[in-house]
Amino acid sequence: MSTAPQADTETGAQALAADPGQSVWVSANAGTGKTRVLIDRITRLLLTGTRPERILCLTFTKAAAAEMANRLHDRLGDWAASEANVLDDKLRDLLGRQATDDERARAGRLFAETMDAPDGLKIRTIHAFCESLLGRFPLEANVVPNFQVIDERHAAELRLETRDALLRRSLKRDSNVLARAMVHLAGLVDENGFASVMTEMDATRGRLNALISEHGDLNMVIAAGRQALGLGPEETESDVINAAIHKDAFNAVALTDSCRTLAEGSPKDQERASVLSAWIAADPPTRAALLVDEYMPVFLT
Repeated sequence: MSTAPQADTETGAQALAADPGQSVWVSANAGTGKTRVLIDRITRLLLTGTRPERILCLTFTKAAAAEMANRLHDRLGDWAASEANVLDDKLRDLLGRQATDDERARAGRLFAETMDAPDGLKIRTIHAFCESLLGRFPLEANVVPNFQVIDERHAAELRLETRDALLRRSLKRDSNVLARAMVHLAGLVDENGFASVMTEMDATRGRLNALISEHGDLNMVIAAGRQALGLGPEETESDVINAAIHKDAFNAVALTDSCRTLAEGSPKDQERASVLSAWIAADPPTRAALLVDEYMPVFLT
């Protein structure tokens, strides 16, 4: 049984999470104030006398890091420009008590201190933090000193160069296997699709190499995938579809019950209910037409 959260309970939990004297793990939905709690925690740390350069904040995305930095600078700038009585009120809201003279004086200086801090406030993505560690210890990390991380534009240019080199190699007489592979791929995708395949293979090359190392070669990888999916060595897509469209291949009673439940839900759920109803009522050829584009997306996203 769930109940609506009480406002004072939420405030108490947020105040606890913002207390720098506590080690906390916060889990909450989007838009519930996590970033504000983090800003509260950082500013309370700064008010205790912690130097700005001693604080490290890590986020997943550049957008989140920029949002945190902007909000923090806005708050500290607001404190620096506030009248004494207004600043007292803001600090009382943050600390849950009257600020001391030292805290009040420090609050007015924090904006300038953070701007003057070496490297500024360290609010970074995890990737940027790891990059900085590698840059500080290149020999220990076995990387070239003063290395630079490739940007998306340069990566795209290199992928195009690789694609062109691959196409040139496939035209050589001694590349029969590669030539056959390229002819097969050309029958499946257009030019844009080929570029997408190359990009995806580049992004997953580590996993592809690991699979090939584990199973020996690409044919063995395919065989292992078929075995994991319960497919025979000669089964095709048509075989799988034909096996799925007959009534003995699915539980019509359970699907009907699901339709009733979904029909009482959100508009999206009601759309799913309509698809399931159409599937149950359809004949096998119609189910075959519905399977991939309509029926499967009800269960898979």
